[in-house]
Amino acid sequence: MKGLIKKLISWIAYLAAGCIILLAIAVGLFRLFLPRLPAHQEDIKGWATAAIGMEVDFSGMNARWRFSGPELNFYNTELTVPGAEAVAFAADEVSVGVDLMRLVFDRTFVVDSVLIRDTSIDLARNEAGDWVIQGFSLDALNERFASGESGGDMLIVGEDVNVSFRNPADNKLLQFTIDNLRLNNASERLLIDVLLELPESLGKRLNVGIVARPTSESSERVWQYNVEARDLNLAGWSALQPADWPTVVAGTADLSMSLEQQGAVVRNAAVELEATRIATSKSPTALGIKGRVDYRRDATGWLLAAEDVRLATVRGNWPSSNFTVQGETDSADALSNVSVEASYLQLEDLYELQDWLPARVVEYLDRFKPTGSVANVALSLTDIESGEPGYDMALELLDAGWIADERLPGVRGVSGTFRADLSGGRVEMDSTGLSLDLSRWLAEPLALDSAIGTLIWRRNQDGVILLSDDIALQNEDFASHSNVQLSLPADGGAPVLDLESRWSVIDINSARRYLPEAVMSPALYDWLQNALLGGSIPSGTTRFSGAVDRFPFDDGDGVFLIEATLADATLRYGERWPTVDNLNLDLIVDKTRLYSEKNTASNAGNSVENAKIEIADLRQPVLTISALSTGTLETIRRFARQSPIADVFGGRLDEVTVAGEASFVLELNYPIRNRDAYDFTTRIQLNEGTLSFAGFAAPVSELNGLVTISRNDISADALSGRFLGELVNIDLRSADAAAAGSSVIADVNGFATVQGLANNFGMTLDGIVDGGANYVAEIRFPRSDAAVPTPFNIAISSNMEGFAVQLPAPLTKPQDERKPLTANIIFPADGVIEAAGNLGDDLAWSLTFLKQNASWDFDRGVLAVGGANPETAETRGLHVTGDLPELRLSDWLDLNPAGGGPRRGMASRIRSLDINVQSLHVLGQHFGAHHVVLDRGGNEWLVTIEGAEAQGSLSIPYDFASGRALTADMETLILPGSDEEATVAGSELDPRQLPPVSLQANEFAFGKRFLGSVAAEFQSSPNGLVTQQFNAEDKTFTLAGSAGWIIASEEPAGQKTWVQARLESSDVGATFARLDTEPGIVGDDMALDFDVSWPGGPREDFLDALDGTVAVRFGTGQLDEIEPGAGRMFGLMSVVALPRRLALDFRDVLDKGFLFDEITGTFRIIDGDAFTCDLSLKGPAADIGIVGRAGLYEKDYSQTAVVSANVGNTLPVVGAVVAGPQVAAALLIFSRIFKKPLQEMGQAYYSIEGSWDEPEVSSADSARFATISREADCLEVQP
Repeated sequence: MKGLIKKLISWIAYLAAGCIILLAIAVGLFRLFLPRLPAHQEDIKGWATAAIGMEVDFSGMNARWRFSGPELNFYNTELTVPGAEAVAFAADEVSVGVDLMRLVFDRTFVVDSVLIRDTSIDLARNEAGDWVIQGFSLDALNERFASGESGGDMLIVGEDVNVSFRNPADNKLLQFTIDNLRLNNASERLLIDVLLELPESLGKRLNVGIVARPTSESSERVWQYNVEARDLNLAGWSALQPADWPTVVAGTADLSMSLEQQGAVVRNAAVELEATRIATSKSPTALGIKGRVDYRRDATGWLLAAEDVRLATVRGNWPSSNFTVQGETDSADALSNVSVEASYLQLEDLYELQDWLPARVVEYLDRFKPTGSVANVALSLTDIESGEPGYDMALELLDAGWIADERLPGVRGVSGTFRADLSGGRVEMDSTGLSLDLSRWLAEPLALDSAIGTLIWRRNQDGVILLSDDIALQNEDFASHSNVQLSLPADGGAPVLDLESRWSVIDINSARRYLPEAVMSPALYDWLQNALLGGSIPSGTTRFSGAVDRFPFDDGDGVFLIEATLADATLRYGERWPTVDNLNLDLIVDKTRLYSEKNTASNAGNSVENAKIEIADLRQPVLTISALSTGTLETIRRFARQSPIADVFGGRLDEVTVAGEASFVLELNYPIRNRDAYDFTTRIQLNEGTLSFAGFAAPVSELNGLVTISRNDISADALSGRFLGELVNIDLRSADAAAAGSSVIADVNGFATVQGLANNFGMTLDGIVDGGANYVAEIRFPRSDAAVPTPFNIAISSNMEGFAVQLPAPLTKPQDERKPLTANIIFPADGVIEAAGNLGDDLAWSLTFLKQNASWDFDRGVLAVGGANPETAETRGLHVTGDLPELRLSDWLDLNPAGGGPRRGMASRIRSLDINVQSLHVLGQHFGAHHVVLDRGGNEWLVTIEGAEAQGSLSIPYDFASGRALTADMETLILPGSDEEATVAGSELDPRQLPPVSLQANEFAFGKRFLGSVAAEFQSSPNGLVTQQFNAEDKTFTLAGSAGWIIASEEPAGQKTWVQARLESSDVGATFARLDTEPGIVGDDMALDFDVSWPGGPREDFLDALDGTVAVRFGTGQLDEIEPGAGRMFGLMSVVALPRRLALDFRDVLDKGFLFDEITGTFRIIDGDAFTCDLSLKGPAADIGIVGRAGLYEKDYSQTAVVSANVGNTLPVVGAVVAGPQVAAALLIFSRIFKKPLQEMGQAYYSIEGSWDEPEVSSADSARFATISREADCLEVQP
């Protein structure tokens, strides 16, 4: 054995050595042949052309010996297809290997390999979809290489091949490099291995292996393809795919694929794929997929299986899923049976795959938009080519659904199992959150919290029968349990339904959306939608039995019956009728009739029991109601206000307040399809009711009677009541053509008394109005549907006979006088009242009131007096206009209610006043004809007055406590006084509550006493009004001083007025003429100083209470002849009258009157009496002294005068000088008057008594002088 091995090794060694020797000889010969290659270049080109099958051209060549044998290298080589003009291939180098064995043994040059290095090729696809290289199809190039003289076996190697591909879809150029390509074209097998270094746009590396081998069964080769790829850029590869494929814009993939194909038939295939972040141009949402797909085909059929498929979408990741589709074919290769199995499908995720799905599938996705998932699908189709194919299907639905279309209802949230075959099927449903889109019948989807039940169907020769023992449906609104059997006849006859259902409704308001709109008339559906507002149905049943095409069984050949009990329901049976609350009723629907006769309810606060409610035919729905309601007048008013009954009263029931017991019967006919054609009749029985109108305080009480109201009529039977405390009769009637804008007219006849007015309107009329009178009132309620509706209004008329009016003129009226009163109260709009009327020819008014904050208040109006017509007020407030013959302001101000408080009301609302007054009495002054205009300013009244006695403007603040002054800027202000006796001794005004007063008057006078221009500023002080300086200035005199009106607790009136002033005159006569007095004194020097006061405020009748002092001084002048009573200045008349009365001889100055050098004196004024102890006249003829009293209020004298004649004059002896105390007193007084001793003079005494108009001067003596002096307290007065 060892020897044999040694021999075998020796043979092998000898053989190897021989081969090496032969190779050495061959290499030697090859090297000897190399230098001669250029000489045989053309022969070699021909040989290469024949060997490769393509014309070969090159610029240079070389030869070398490889281990495999000799090799020829051609440089700058071009390969051209014979007959073609263009070069097919061009390479920097082409190497051709020669088969050594053939060369040695057959002495034949046979090419066994071709190496092409550094070349470029153009790759494209033609219109037929075939791949084309350098313009030549792959089949043509294969045939060309195969036609060479290589003996059929050849290895073609490509290195560094640059490939350019232009995608015909978008004409974009794609370039990549093939690192190595090996194509071994053996006699029976074709082997291709390709290694591609991909550009970044395509990925990294791609390995492709292709094997083509013959088979004994067919002349067609079997092609095997193997592809390995990593990190493929799917967006780049999308450029190479067919134009009708989806365009991938993002994604990467790892791929391992093997495929076996013979002819056009794929025999088997396997693909393992893992792709991530895939997105297309139409569906940019990224998704991923991983799994394995296998395909097999044989003579009996085919199988497509996907295992461990995992799809990742934006909604999540699928579990590992398996899919199988298997087809069985018959002998003719026609499909006979198909079975499909799927472990899991997420239906929403199919949208992510729609770019790769068939158009038909995408159409169904768009049409139904499925959701949820399907599991454990098993579908078997048999005998597909037969006339009656069979099927068997089973699946599980998990929260699945689809949208509705014109034939199929939509559903969401279905869970359960489904199984069906030709004989029948079964559905077991157990769903939560189920939603049914029954848009053909329901306006909103039907949402169910749970749906549980089993539905079974069976097919037989008579048709199909569907059965269910209990289908339970429930949501937050209702719950139901139903048994159903539906027969579908095989002959196409009408289905027969037998249904029994028990149900309840938790919330009627929510359940309205379950009404089947499609099977109801639009009017009935709309009415039910608005009628059902709340409540519940604790129990209800439905029974349906019969052929559905016979519904609603008018002939009695079927049953349709609904019975329900409603609890605490709320029903709005008409758009303009009040809502029914607390409704509890038994409701029955029998075929097409809906009715209830057992019920209770509350309607606008009225109680209703067992009303008859019916819709006789739901196809022609007319609601009829006949109900007796009990309640109060207020609840009935509330009902009427919320119903068309309010139209009868023009919508004014909001302004009516009622009370009392009442009942009413309502009969309503309400066509649901024509709701405006409703009709009603209501009969209201009043029992001791009360009624009042807003803005009208007095109610109508003790209302009794019957009121009948229909849509077009109203009437009253024995309707009466009590108004203003008196009996009234009321009649109601529909308005006639004369009152076309009104619907109802109430005629009221009654009697009104002052006491009734006072009690009901809160007025104090004592001393103002007395008595009573008959009246007639007509109340018109507007017609709401009138083209031009008239407003609600109340017209009142009376002749006022029996009423006595004790108001100041011009409104005074005797009780038996007839004076027509007409008044019209109109309600033109919500919250507005207009009142107009007149009282004879004396007074007319037009007033407007507005409702604010639930109460009425005066807004604007005009009050016209003296026969003027009131115009419409353009601004707010009360405007007074017209002419008055007389106005006594104090009379109107004195109109205080009982209790003495000042009257408030319309006067506080005055906005303006514009009147002409012929006789104006104001604050003790009697003015003549004046035009007075008053306007309300921002903070004060603005008054303008024009007349003979007053002309100018005043500003009177609204609030006296504001600190603003009352200003008077007058051109003329003459206070004429009054010819009537004063009645007020004091003042009711508190000076502390008065504003400051600023007075400017160019011409000011007290009656006929003119002071010229006057300026005074009265300031407010803690005690009242005080001015530190007032001034009056005329041509001949000035008056200056201070004054005040203050509170004085020591005075009985609690206040007093004081004046301190000085009057100086440069022309005594002219001054006293301006002051309307004639003292008979002529001179150019006069001064008066006075300091006086009186209790109470400034007033005309203060003289009887005047207190104070007055000092007078006249410089050189003379006494004129005057009549008695002409001079009344503190009794100075006695000084003027004495010379004439004493018949003194003044002939030396007769032509000039009685001359004097000086008149002086002081007066003490107490309670209106002026006492003097030193009134003296000093003159060249005589000196006169006067003591005693002058009554300023009583206008009388009680004085004594002493006259002392100077040299040259004589005095009549009228009295003797006697001794005693009286003489001593006289001497003392005399010395005080004349400032000299008595013994130096001769003197005479005179007594002055009587009135100022008729003084009595008589002789007296010193005793009389002393007595008067004592009475005047002259003896107590210190010198």
